Amino acid sequence: MKKIIFTLAAVCMLSACSLDETPYGFYSSDNFYKTEEDAESGLMYAYNALNYLEYLRGIWYLGDIPTETMYPKSDEPGDIHMLQQWTVNSETELTMYYFKYCYIAINRANTVIDHIQNSSGLSETARRRILGEAYFLRAWNYFNLVRTFGIVPVQTKMVAELSQTTPPMATGLDQLYDLIFGDLTRADNLLEVNKVFGRADKVAAQSLMAKAYLTIASSKEHNVHRYTEMRREPRIMYDSAAYWAGKVVRDYKNVYDFDTNLRDIYDVDKPTGPEHIFIM
Repeated sequence: MKKIIFTLAAVCMLSACSLDETPYGFYSSDNFYKTEEDAESGLMYAYNALNYLEYLRGIWYLGDIPTETMYPKSDEPGDIHMLQQWTVNSETELTMYYFKYCYIAINRANTVIDHIQNSSGLSETARRRILGEAYFLRAWNYFNLVRTFGIVPVQTKMVAELSQTTPPMATGLDQLYDLIFGDLTRADNLLEVNKVFGRADKVAAQSLMAKAYLTIASSKEHNVHRYTEMRREPRIMYDSAAYWAGKVVRDYKNVYDFDTNLRDIYDVDKPTGPEHIFIM
């Protein structure tokens, strides 16, 4: 009898108390980007995507294992041996995760760009720096994607609804490199030289520009699949790579302590300068 009375009392107490909670506020992309601190936090969220373990592993596994500059240990997971044997496929987890986290990083960069490019709540100095770093991050991730997978989907806006989760495939490598060079040109124009560990600056944008041009030049010259279809000429790409690499080595030697001997490596005869980039 006592047990029944105790149970009834407990039920009455629960029924008298409301378990509903009233939300007093929440953050979303619509109400978050109002201050410089908000924008900085959004940018750090985009940088944070680079720290995913599957992303970090993918960079050097995909970049080194297939080239025979390093070999997997016998107890490495099967995916790593598939890379070494060039037998990866659409079900290889390593490449699936790498693809996934590249687009997570791209979406976070897109979110910053969409909210900051016309923001009035930031100082012009902060707006330019944060926007420039976001453009660099988007270019960096697309450069990794195009080198690893070739033609990939193009997503340049923040994903706000389900219908935006299936972006169209790029029409070719030219479209992807147009996007990469466009973003890096914007980053170069917006950023200053700012030697801060773990952050992109003007020198980072110009360095990646040189590497991207060199990738196209070497790949097309050596008849790499799909690069042969690009409209860009290897000689112009080599000149553009030399131009941007030369700027990095010569213009910022005192900031980044480059070896003076490196200056001679990039002193090409009358480099024509970078190809013309038309930015919409």
